[in-house]
Amino acid sequence: GRTLTISGTTFTNNASVNATAGTTSIAPTTFTNAAAGTLTATGASTILTIGNSSTTWTSPGAISLNTATVNLGGTFNSLNTSGLSRTGGTLNLTGSFNNPGVLALTASTGSLRLNGGTINNGSVTYAGGSALTFANTDSTLNNVAVNGELFLNETSATATIRGTTTFTGVRLAGGSSRISFTQATYTLSVPIIAEGPGTGARTVTFGVGIASTVTIASSGSIVALAGTGGININQSSLSTLVNNGLISNSSDGSSNSIAVNVFTNNGTLEVLGLNASLNLNSTPTLTNFSAGTLTGGVWIARNGSDFFTSTGGNITTIANATVELSGTNARWDQLLTLSTIASNASFTLDANADLTFTPAGGTFLNNGQLTLGEGSTLSVNGAVTLAPGSTLNVQAAGVSETTGFGRVVATGVLTLGGSFAFTEVNGFNATYFDNFEFGVGSSRVGTFSSISLPVPLVDGKNFMIYTTNSVKVAISAIPDFNEDGLVDFFDYLDFVDRWSNDDPSGDFNGDGSVDFFDFLDFADYFSRFA
Repeated sequence: GRTLTISGTTFTNNASVNATAGTTSIAPTTFTNAAAGTLTATGASTILTIGNSSTTWTSPGAISLNTATVNLGGTFNSLNTSGLSRTGGTLNLTGSFNNPGVLALTASTGSLRLNGGTINNGSVTYAGGSALTFANTDSTLNNVAVNGELFLNETSATATIRGTTTFTGVRLAGGSSRISFTQATYTLSVPIIAEGPGTGARTVTFGVGIASTVTIASSGSIVALAGTGGININQSSLSTLVNNGLISNSSDGSSNSIAVNVFTNNGTLEVLGLNASLNLNSTPTLTNFSAGTLTGGVWIARNGSDFFTSTGGNITTIANATVELSGTNARWDQLLTLSTIASNASFTLDANADLTFTPAGGTFLNNGQLTLGEGSTLSVNGAVTLAPGSTLNVQAAGVSETTGFGRVVATGVLTLGGSFAFTEVNGFNATYFDNFEFGVGSSRVGTFSSISLPVPLVDGKNFMIYTTNSVKVAISAIPDFNEDGLVDFFDYLDFVDRWSNDDPSGDFNGDGSVDFFDFLDFADYFSRFA
């Protein structure tokens, strides 16, 4: 349990230094572990520290550890990894390694744990399950090319990225782990992933020590998986963040933020965790939003999650952007006065997401894509206009007005136009005489110019029913002659009236003539469904 310190001005090991217990510290001003030398540390409680803050050293020789801890401190520029062997234990970098070429981590060397250490220059290669891992004391990679991922597995693990450092990804598995970037201009083209059971939100910080402009490339992402506490993105100095890739949070109940000086979303920004939230209130400039118009990017809040954005007031127009709210309680409060979906934009409510808003100007106008998923109701305090050229998609997973299919309900006039598509989802198949009243207003004007309905059932037919104040999809049967969504005696009376007057619509079997065979065929079908 005792400590042995080797100090002085210069120390060269041409033979062996063996640490079998306690702490051994090699801390002269200059140290060389010569090619013929060996440093050995053995035992779970044994610590061998090479170098302190005043030591400069090299190691052409061998270093061996067996269940022990070896700390590589001081400043060094030579490490013979072919002579480095480890059986268990921990190899820490606590000093500064000026890497002259390739630091090859292998199954023999095991992983290198950066614990307050720095690697400058060169490259690092992985083999045999080895990697760079990070402890909770800030460590730095400066101008280093790493041919694998960085692993921040420990609680509060911290890494700082400088210069031209590259890697294939980052794993923020430790609770409250953090990675920071110091570049004035930086492009993230690989994934940063928060994962693992560690609690505490992970953090990505830009602009450390300098104002920065950071771009997340289309191949890049910052993603928090379920159970991680989510991920926060912030700045140390004033920073501009442009997302051309993916920012995503799937951690249930987490409350996370993007807090930079300027943020632009050209890619996808999504909150997927149950009742999670993403707060943009601390970002003074959201370039996607100006004068009431949201432009560009994909914005998704699912599973009852939400966005908080106070910058710029309410969103009245969605232009060249995609917005999706999904799940009970999903919301984006800035949408509560939405009045226009532009021709190049889309808006979706899905999975029992209900939204009530009062459009600026009194009318909600859809010129683009409006999708109302299962159990979702868009309630408008005002009129609704579905313009020519627009598309309304309604999805159904059941027949209930509250939980089964999408609806739009207006207190004012409902004006129909453009294209309409009705789709069955989640394995649901409507049956005979199911009706779906998906549009309601104080009155209804217009019809859809293009309609897409499911394939009819055997001996069935599907059609639209327009009323004075509503529109619905009817899944019906062939003998529903008056197309009211039912087969009853009124269909029989209407058919007999047309048939007896030789009206062309009395040609029930479509053979080109109105005769007794039409009556027999209608009676046969009617008896099956009435």
